[in-house]
Amino acid sequence: MAKRPWPRWRIVLVAGLCVAVGAVGFWWALAGWAVLGDVSDSAARLPEELASARREKLPLEVDDLRRIPPVPPERNAAPLIRRMVDVETRLRADRAALADALKALRRPEPTSRDRQTAQRRLVRWAEMLSLAEAAARMPDCDFERPFEQGPDVSYSGAGASRAAAQLLAIRAILASDAGRQKEAFTDLTRCGRLAQHVGSDPALIPLLVRVALEATADAAFTRIVLCHMDDPVTLAYAERTLSALGPLPDLRYSIGGEVVISRACVDIVRKGGRVGGAFSEKSRRAAVPALLSAAGSETLMRAWESQIIAYWRRAYTILRKTREPGSTAQTDDLRKLWDEVDANHHRPSYQLLAMIAPTLDIVSDRITTAMAMRALRTGLVRLARYQQRHGGFPPSLADAGRTASVDPFTGRPLIYRQRGAGFILYCVGPDRKDDGGDAKRPATGGMAPDIVIQFPRQQ
Repeated sequence: MAKRPWPRWRIVLVAGLCVAVGAVGFWWALAGWAVLGDVSDSAARLPEELASARREKLPLEVDDLRRIPPVPPERNAAPLIRRMVDVETRLRADRAALADALKALRRPEPTSRDRQTAQRRLVRWAEMLSLAEAAARMPDCDFERPFEQGPDVSYSGAGASRAAAQLLAIRAILASDAGRQKEAFTDLTRCGRLAQHVGSDPALIPLLVRVALEATADAAFTRIVLCHMDDPVTLAYAERTLSALGPLPDLRYSIGGEVVISRACVDIVRKGGRVGGAFSEKSRRAAVPALLSAAGSETLMRAWESQIIAYWRRAYTILRKTREPGSTAQTDDLRKLWDEVDANHHRPSYQLLAMIAPTLDIVSDRITTAMAMRALRTGLVRLARYQQRHGGFPPSLADAGRTASVDPFTGRPLIYRQRGAGFILYCVGPDRKDDGGDAKRPATGGMAPDIVIQFPRQQ
């Protein structure tokens, strides 16, 4: 019996299916080829990236971060700060009360009850204060962190140092209100020195902790000067404290450790280990099974390492070409660098970099904020000096003498206006917009639009 020929519709359907399957296969082949090309090209550039990094003196190995010679124990603040961690652990339940006590003292008119509460906190945390004083006297600090642990390295001391800074600020305010200005500004200087010690690690988290500690000292400094504008002794000690401030945090130094940490992360993944519980051998094979089977796990590791080193080399170039740390030009260039990483996060060679690379522009903005606070402190002292000499505040900041302090967010002089018998002095803040001296924090959290000092003080 002769077979009946297929209907025309069936022939068209089968032909269409064949074409569709072929097209899908073709596009899958192209996609796979592109993936393999991305990985193999990046992996091939690794020797060149490593050689360039060495020429540019980027730290690449854990040993590159070691202090040579090591800091002698009798000069090292690190053991004292580690003991501070033990104290903070025992008294952690009291941390909120400590922060509240400092906040109450910063109000324009703290009550006698506020002062008594603050004094009780000092008694309760007496051991921490003693250790903080001893640490601040030390000329150097080296925690000898195990950077080979990659992103899992622990920066112990951050919480304890914040508590110590709050205690020193509380004691400074109480001493100042009691007329003991030398003691007050000595404690603020200790706070600044402690901040430098805690920020001595070449990594970004310690840098941010240092900036936070300096902000605590700054708030106390500003409060003391505003409350004693007519006292020449207060201003004399304030000026000495300004001159005793160390250099601003060095972002290039801090990201040196991040290069080593990033490479250590690749090495941990290469050995099948876990980094923060996220990058086990099982999880990475689940993420890119076809790639790993076709290109090979080691090729992918080399591609990741190549992109990581390229990222940090470009960040170093940006930091070298901007003379002023934390400048807005530096922040803008670092933001563009991160945007490029974010735009390529879907490419396999960028996978690890996109997961672990920090947003350096935000860190740069924090340094710029620290610069702004220093400029405001200097401007405040000049205004107070003018007020003591002339019985009132100047019509412009330039009239207060010497070169006017500059807002690092704009490169222009700080914004200053007389207000009745007082004044307002401010920087525009990270948004780089003049919000008229708006110092109210958003309800959603974050920084206030402007960074402001005003007299008389307000809530």
